[in-house]
Amino acid sequence: MKKWGIVILTIAVLVLTGCGNGYEEEKIETTETDGTVVIERETGIEKNVKSIPYDSMNYNDSTFGIKSVDLCQMEYKNGYMPYVIVEFDISTLSEEDIYWLYENDQKDFDICVYIDSEKNRIDFENMDTLYLGKDDSKVICIFTLYDYYKFDMSDMEVTVCVNVKQNDKYTYQNKDTGEISDLRKENSYDWSINRYSSDIKIDVLNGIPVEYISYIENYIGTL
Repeated sequence: MKKWGIVILTIAVLVLTGCGNGYEEEKIETTETDGTVVIERETGIEKNVKSIPYDSMNYNDSTFGIKSVDLCQMEYKNGYMPYVIVEFDISTLSEEDIYWLYENDQKDFDICVYIDSEKNRIDFENMDTLYLGKDDSKVICIFTLYDYYKFDMSDMEVTVCVNVKQNDKYTYQNKDTGEISDLRKENSYDWSINRYSSDIKIDVLNGIPVEYISYIENYIGTL
């Protein structure tokens, strides 16, 4: 699997004043070979990722990746309903990593998907999680909007946001009270899909790929 860990272009070091934290935070900005913009702060790493698949997501000393994103629509009697399916490759993670990321009640993994559709007047709406589960070496996340829309979703634009908590900590000082706390670092990864300035373009499928239908049916069966 091709790695995107090589850093190119320039490294800029900026000093920003943290919002309400009482200290100045250094920011280092770099760019990876696929164009992914990386911002390193004391509080964690932020990546605006420019490719799918992408296998340089960090969890402590381990790495894993996003394997695919599918944009789908289903046509029903009352209209159209959008679906977004995100699959992660976790084959490189240990059982302990997988437990703390995905199986513990307080997961170290969080994902949100936001959708726009000009035709249907959907403006950066947070999609509902229909399914999130682990299957062998992959994690599958399925999102939808529990509503019907008059027009098809062929103009669907999506932003996928993933936050991964780390075991490493940083010192936080409240500007108002002076209270000092040790907080866990958190890495964030964002993918912009089908937007005007996006590097990632994905066609909208009519229907849900057959390999994912069973996950939805099994979930609905538990309700």
